[in-house]
Amino acid sequence: MTRPHSKRTRLAPSVQSAEGGAGLDGFTLKLIAIAAMVVDHLGALVFPEALWMRVVGRFAMPVFAFLLVEGYHQTRHLGRYLSRLLVFAVVSQPFYHLVFPHGLNVFFDLLAGALLIWATDRIRSLWLVSAVVMAAGAAGIFLTLDWWHLGVWMVFVFHLTRGRPGSTAVVMGALLLVNSGVFALVSARTGDPSYGLINLINLGCILSLPLLNLYNGRRGRDLRYLFYGFYPAHLWLFHFLTQWLGGA
Repeated sequence: MTRPHSKRTRLAPSVQSAEGGAGLDGFTLKLIAIAAMVVDHLGALVFPEALWMRVVGRFAMPVFAFLLVEGYHQTRHLGRYLSRLLVFAVVSQPFYHLVFPHGLNVFFDLLAGALLIWATDRIRSLWLVSAVVMAAGAAGIFLTLDWWHLGVWMVFVFHLTRGRPGSTAVVMGALLLVNSGVFALVSARTGDPSYGLINLINLGCILSLPLLNLYNGRRGRDLRYLFYGFYPAHLWLFHFLTQWLGGA
């Protein structure tokens, strides 16, 4: 299941050129994404009228998707990597449902994205790859992943354009624009403005790309379980916060 180590750990050109101490390491990027996620959830659960908090929160998913792809390419044990994502997805789900009663938590998005790039790496037909990518997006909507189809496709875009930041910006920008347009039509047809609004806010994801271009290819501090543990813990705290505010 695991590829040869020499192939998996080879850094993409843009990453290689950034090494040498300058820029942001993976640990720093993860801290920024965690902070953005907290702001996003604070906006969603406590200050729903503060849309700027949701825009700030758009920094989180692209960073997590980017680091997922880097981890996928650099790990020596892909099976363990995928198993870890699955375990924490399952563990986090009850905490997720405390504050978001419907759907699956973001670990399932990341796991689905990793499985998608694992599968497409083994397919030679461009048409079949396209079909698998579309099917993965449809499955994300059907299973109500945290980011529906968009998180899975973000992972695939970062994988497809790895080492080519210009291509990443073009493809990611096109994905977000088309996605926003489609859901604006859905809102118009259903009369529910929430579809169009959240996907308009999702355009803010493109703002994370200059930050990701500062990645220096280094892992940074080896606190790999920081996000794994923080994610369910912060959901648990938000549950008590919303319960307290509701009582007040």
